[in-house]
Amino acid sequence: MAGNLRFPRINSVTLSARLTRDPELRRTPNGDAVMNLPLAFDRAYKDKNSGEFVKIPGYIDAVVWRYLAEKCEAQLRKGSPVVVEGTIETRSYENKEGRNVKIVEINASKVHFLEWDESNRGDDYGNRGEQRDERGSQDNRDVKPDVTDDDVPF
Repeated sequence: MAGNLRFPRINSVTLSARLTRDPELRRTPNGDAVMNLPLAFDRAYKDKNSGEFVKIPGYIDAVVWRYLAEKCEAQLRKGSPVVVEGTIETRSYENKEGRNVKIVEINASKVHFLEWDESNRGDDYGNRGEQRDERGSQDNRDVKPDVTDDDVPF
């Protein structure tokens, strides 16, 4: 049955981490907010010789867009704990020395703030297309445009 393999295309990541520095909001040429969240995480294993758990740190950037980027700028600082949900993306470019550089990052669709700021309680996310649960999570799905019955072709 060669050639009939049905391979699922799954690209999903959920990562708990802390920010390694304060995030900085930037704008694209068309005005969209974008931010890189520099994240540090660790994995642990048990050393078979000593029986002790050993932590190995890892680092990755998460890219956050639009309104979620603005919320992250207001709420997050160096050391803030977060849970980031999204997809893994890669890109490459040629640096000044002519070498090809490959970047691996998370395209974040949700960021869960694990430290709650009391000033968040009155925020209304519903008017901008984002959703929030009682823990303060924001959804970074594309904002749905206003569509009327006249815009639908059927």
